[in-house]
Amino acid sequence: MFVDYFMRRAGFLDASGYEKPYLVFEILRRLGFWAVAAMIALTIVLMRYGTLMSRWSALDAGRQMRWFIVFLAALMAWPFSTYEYNFYFDQGHYMDRIAIAVLVLLVYYRPVFIYPFLLLAFAIMWQFGEPPLGFGAIFPHKLQVLHVLNLFAAVFLVHALTGSRRIDDFLLFTCCLVAAAYWVPSISKWELDWLTHGHLYHMPLAAYAHGWLAYLEPATIVTFANKVSRFDWPMMLSVLLFETGCIVFLWRRSVSVTLLATTIVFHIAVFILYGYLFWTWISLNAALLVLLVRDRKTRKVDIYQPRHFVASVILIGFASYWCNPSGLAWLDTRLSYTYRFEAIGESGKRYTLTPEFFGPYAAVMTMGNFPYLVPDLGLLVGPYGVSRVRARADEIMPLKTADEIFALESAVGQNKYDPEHAAQFYEFIVRYVRNRTANPERAAVFRAIGPAPQFWSFDRGNAYHGEEPIREIIIKSITTLFDDERLVVIREFDLKRLTINAE
Repeated sequence: MFVDYFMRRAGFLDASGYEKPYLVFEILRRLGFWAVAAMIALTIVLMRYGTLMSRWSALDAGRQMRWFIVFLAALMAWPFSTYEYNFYFDQGHYMDRIAIAVLVLLVYYRPVFIYPFLLLAFAIMWQFGEPPLGFGAIFPHKLQVLHVLNLFAAVFLVHALTGSRRIDDFLLFTCCLVAAAYWVPSISKWELDWLTHGHLYHMPLAAYAHGWLAYLEPATIVTFANKVSRFDWPMMLSVLLFETGCIVFLWRRSVSVTLLATTIVFHIAVFILYGYLFWTWISLNAALLVLLVRDRKTRKVDIYQPRHFVASVILIGFASYWCNPSGLAWLDTRLSYTYRFEAIGESGKRYTLTPEFFGPYAAVMTMGNFPYLVPDLGLLVGPYGVSRVRARADEIMPLKTADEIFALESAVGQNKYDPEHAAQFYEFIVRYVRNRTANPERAAVFRAIGPAPQFWSFDRGNAYHGEEPIREIIIKSITTLFDDERLVVIREFDLKRLTINAE
């Protein structure tokens, strides 16, 4: 918990830090002179009197741990070294990208290099939350992997202090971290009485409104959703059973392997229905699955003992108090609020700006969680048409006309308009578009070698690909309703028109 807190906070730079070309120096500035001096002193002491510079072979099952940790480090270094140029801060941070890739090789050489790797990884990642444009699940799937790496950093710190070779505690806690990421959402689902609400077939309809499978006709996605509705109850029951079952993750090895395989199938199903591709989460679970299967024969690390099982039930059950996994649970509805961005070129031609246009902020733009932009309107649901209020979801369910929705908005809708937050958002759009228009050659430098996006969306209309300079941006608010037969846009209006100029 100490190491996790330290790495998170030390890598959390303010916005001005990301405007500088070298994040490494900003991390040192963030830590301050005395903290850096103390870290240097501790490093010298542990090098002289401890085992800080140990090789992987100094740990039990060192060879297995080496490929597992290096794989996870490479998993993080890939997106953190290939993200698109950040036009908001007008920085590419190229030396930091090179540094984090080199640090993966150094981690392979010796475990001690996990510490600078994590400091830099957190600093790079937190920039995608600056400025705070929207609220949503844009970090949890990366944080899950970083949690495990932080855990290893803590275990290796114990080794450096005491010389302990034990690695079974690391594997035990890793299994608990992975299991808790599903157990905590299951508790949230039970609290929402999720099993009795149903309507998972609304998921692809809401995702379609956000751009998932946007190349299909609305009638096609409605047909697909109606076919999915036949499996609504089995899907819900299966999800709740496997997530709740993660409390006994360490009962025996076959249970762990089965649950890990199930999580992979679960994430693939979520991708098909929602367009959410948690590929880092999938890769972590797959790597842990391989580790447990390969260790079945060698038995180098035995964590399947009664005392470990009892400890794991306690750790997983109270995970919210020590690792705080996201309680990802919600109720799907037939209503969606989305935002669309259109650009007017110098010639007067109109284009659609896709989320990918905004590069490293594509996940935030696809999620479209900007309720603070909408004045004089009470909103009923969050992004992707979800609600965490059972009464609200039940009230929306029987409504099938625009007038009924508008009446409910007036009666119980929550207005979240925030003029200061909205002004910050509009400033981000203008600044990003202006800098990108001034340097279009930087736009897609890393796109070909970067990983797949987390939230998928497809082009709608005449997508902009740098055909001409942009002179104006139009931000639209769109409300979509599924009436059991059609997916209909029931309201569309311009929220803001932003002028883009060179000054």
